[in-house]
Amino acid sequence: ANTYGPDIQNKFPQYFPTVPMAGDDVEIECLAYGRLPLHYSWVREDGPLHPRAYLRDHNRVLVLPSARLEDTGTYTCVVRNERNYANKTVFLQLNGNWMFI
Repeated sequence: ANTYGPDIQNKFPQYFPTVPMAGDDVEIECLAYGRLPLHYSWVREDGPLHPRAYLRDHNRVLVLPSARLEDTGTYTCVVRNERNYANKTVFLQLNGNWMFI
C-alpha cells in the first residue's frame, strides 16, 4: 500500500439515503486516509455538477438538495495530498415518486 496515501476507504464514496428518491436531499460522502492535508473534490462524469449542488465537511460530502431524476449519473471523488492522489466513482440512481390512481 502507498505509505502516504491518500487511500479512499472501501465502502466510499457512498450516498444517503440508500434508496434516493427524486426530491430527497442526497448526500454523497467520501472518506480517505493519508498524509495530511487531504484535499477533496468532486466530478460528475456525465456532465457538470448542477449549480444547486454544494460541498460540506471539508469538501468530503457532495450535497444534491431536492435531487432530480436528471441527477442520476456517475460521480467521482478525487482526493489529493502533497505526494499523490486517489479517485473512486459511484453510480447514483435516483428513483421517481410515482403515484398510480
